[in-house]
Amino acid sequence: MSRRLALGVAAACLVTSLPGAGLGASREVEHLPVPSREVTQGILTPVPIELRLPDELPARRVLAHYKVWGEREWTTIELRRRGAAWSGAVPCLEVSTITGDLVYYVRIHDREGGVIGFSGSRHRPHRVKIVYSAPPPGRGAPARCPDPADCPAGLPGCPSEAVLHVPCDDDADCEAGLVCGWEGYCTDERPPLDWVSVAASQSLGIVDARGACSLASQEREAWACFRADGAQYLGTPAPTGERAQAALGPTRLVAGYERVTSPGTSLGVRAGFAVRGEGRAAAAQVGYVPWSLEARGSWYPGRDPFLTRLVRPYVFTALGLAMHDLETTVRIREDPRGVARQRGNALEQRVTAWKRAGDASVAAGAGLFLGWSERAGLELEASVAEAFPSAATLVDARLGVRAAW
Repeated sequence: MSRRLALGVAAACLVTSLPGAGLGASREVEHLPVPSREVTQGILTPVPIELRLPDELPARRVLAHYKVWGEREWTTIELRRRGAAWSGAVPCLEVSTITGDLVYYVRIHDREGGVIGFSGSRHRPHRVKIVYSAPPPGRGAPARCPDPADCPAGLPGCPSEAVLHVPCDDDADCEAGLVCGWEGYCTDERPPLDWVSVAASQSLGIVDARGACSLASQEREAWACFRADGAQYLGTPAPTGERAQAALGPTRLVAGYERVTSPGTSLGVRAGFAVRGEGRAAAAQVGYVPWSLEARGSWYPGRDPFLTRLVRPYVFTALGLAMHDLETTVRIREDPRGVARQRGNALEQRVTAWKRAGDASVAAGAGLFLGWSERAGLELEASVAEAFPSAATLVDARLGVRAAW
């Protein structure tokens, strides 16, 4: 039997399904005959590997993984397709003059990088016993390593091209503790996927204060106005021309969870509780709910920022559920022609006005992660949101810490 037939796969391949294998499962491509898993060859000669695959197997790449005697790491080479055969060789310079077992196995990958077939495995590899032996009489000089200039990579009997990136579809397609990276190749580095955060946030509202303290606004637009003596203002204000103005919003403690979904994107949720900022409500208003909930998506520019950067700027969009009690002051001039009369109303006064904005909001913002390591750091954010159905523009600032979980 020739060495090529013993090391490679015979023309009539035997393909068997593994126990429990179904559609999409890997299939073992066996050597024929089966006993020819171990052969012997001399030093300084390349180890050719040839595979013939069934036509129904949608192979896109065939990779051979080998390890010479004494080496701890596996080396990967790619077999080249020539008609129905996939062939390549372990370079003779790798075989060298070291005697002992050279082991190898072959994995067949589809277009997406998933493993759809194999011959041998890391734990049950094919073996080639390398021995020091003189050539048989009349056969000429011993085999020598070919000159790379005369023996291009990929030619049977010549070195095959080394593969630095093994393709994969998921972690199951990688071995020896490697994981499937974002770009579809096995790697020993992948950024943390799960992050948790704790932050404090302060919101500021921008509200339209025109007519804020009229009875209609207090009954239907979630306003509540209170005089200096604490009584709710129920008079008839004359128009004063006041327009948009700033209003202080609640202070919240916010806990978050974020899942990295690609090299530069993540999806997350954040839940908060208002520790300050519950306003006084009008008699007809519902009770204040201090809890908040937010769903968000974030984008981080750059190549693999979660793995390579300690300073990570990002932008995000969010959809939230929360009540925002916004506090401001409004100047009121009493309309003497008004029907509504309330004792104690001066002709002109300033009242404290609360706007209960929400209960939902849509936000966009930007943030900055300042890491003291790849897995933990400070988090700073600023966002602008529009609350509805009770309208207000909300500006929010957050400061907290984030860590990989």
